Amino acid sequence: MLNNTKTAYSLLNASKYLFYGLDKIISKNIFCAQTSHFYDSHGTFFGISSGDVNYPIEDSDVAALSKLILPIEDRRFFSHKGIDVKAIFRAVAKNIRARKIIQGGSTITQQVVRNTIIPYDKSLMRKIIEGILALALEKKYSKQEILKLYFSHVYMGNGIRGFAAASKLICRKRLSEADDLDKCGLIGLVRLPSLTHPENYTNAFFRRRSFINQHLKKNGINIPETQERTVNPIKINRFKKPRFTNIVQHIVSNNKKLEYKEISKVYFTIDRSIQSVVDSVLRETSFEQNVKMVAGVLLENRTSDILAESAWCHGGKESEYSPSYFGRIQPGSTFKPFALLSGLEQGFDLNSTFESAPFRSAV
Repeated sequence: MLNNTKTAYSLLNASKYLFYGLDKIISKNIFCAQTSHFYDSHGTFFGISSGDVNYPIEDSDVAALSKLILPIEDRRFFSHKGIDVKAIFRAVAKNIRARKIIQGGSTITQQVVRNTIIPYDKSLMRKIIEGILALALEKKYSKQEILKLYFSHVYMGNGIRGFAAASKLICRKRLSEADDLDKCGLIGLVRLPSLTHPENYTNAFFRRRSFINQHLKKNGINIPETQERTVNPIKINRFKKPRFTNIVQHIVSNNKKLEYKEISKVYFTIDRSIQSVVDSVLRETSFEQNVKMVAGVLLENRTSDILAESAWCHGGKESEYSPSYFGRIQPGSTFKPFALLSGLEQGFDLNSTFESAPFRSAV
């Protein structure tokens, strides 16, 4: 029996991937690791395309990271087929002796599944589904591709996914520029990202880095740790903008020359200050009893540029629907006030009448 909604969702989601095939769905949703940054008409940052910051990892960085992380996370990665039975029994034995969960037996392939395909929960059903999908993933993709997926999507804490983003935001350098000691610090985030991220837990971050370094020394990898290091992570504003993300994705899907994973910056004609006012007004309106959804678009009269667009569902929930791009709504009587204002400026009053006859139709 399924005991909770998360497990039910896991089963449903897994069934979808197995039924439709991993080929099409995974290549579309997983290999595309790229956070696009959105800027307004003044070049001011106003949001990102996803909830977490994520950048694709270079192929050249995969090998360098692999030699450091495999002794920590999955020593038999190149010999198992998605599930490491020995690791599972070893973890079970240690957990029984400790009378609590102190070690897991998940392979890197299973972690890829957990980070990309199905939501995490501690149910037995989800663990079974995770194993099945890990086996399927190993049949579809090479070990190098799976490692690349792992390094691109593993959660690193504080809204960061993948080693490329973690290196930029924590070490303030590209992953290719980070040395092995920097990488030890990043690897230390994988197990307990919420409790070791240096933005909140600096001492824990360095302790974890030293632990990783000592573990690697036992495996014959000697990384000097004599130089004092400081860490000054970049704080990120996670303004997720799904409405604008949908626009970009739709444009890319209809243009064969564009790939979403290659788009890092998108500039809109939106004016952020005007947008915030429109959002505030429409959000307040959405709380009215008779309103199911309220939307608005503000245009620049001379250029027709969209300065602001917004859509809100009842109760103050921002909608992913774009009224300007997907709306296709007839303007209707919107232009009447403009015609009236133009007439008043030319000296006509509200009582003026105009004869439109004679009218002839070719039909």
